Amino acid sequence: MAEEMNPLEELLQDELKDLYSAENQIIKALPKMIKGSESAELKRAFERHLEETKRQVERLNQIGEELGIKMTGKKCRGMEGLIEEGKEMLDELNEENIDAGLIGAADLARHAMIEPPDSAQFGFWPRRRRKRRLRKRRPRRESAF
Repeated sequence: MAEEMNPLEELLQDELKDLYSAENQIIKALPKMIKGSESAELKRAFERHLEETKRQVERLNQIGEELGIKMTGKKCRGMEGLIEEGKEMLDELNEENIDAGLIGAADLARHAMIEPPDSAQFGFWPRRRRKRRLRKRRPRRESAF
């Protein structure tokens, strides 16, 4: 008989998987944004953000390993919607406004990722000391813009 999971553990797993999915969706979207940018400065900002996002995924993988969580299997519908909204916005713009549209689309996603849900902050399980050390080492996200 399978052991019942603590509701907080279940919530943490769900939130971590959601974050993992969102970050991976951003990794897939950023190269298209880099390619579509007119400004060299904006391209560099998106490239820096892509590298930062890849590091975030590495950290989430590390956390998943530490907690015994398989990070795949969930799709973040919120980020999927934001990316789709950004695509629609870009389709409506002309070449003169493309960089402004890309910045707007990136801003939508960035605001969604600024602060993950409290349940994924890794601080409410006292018996899991390792995750606290991971949290202390977590670098602050810097905006590429």
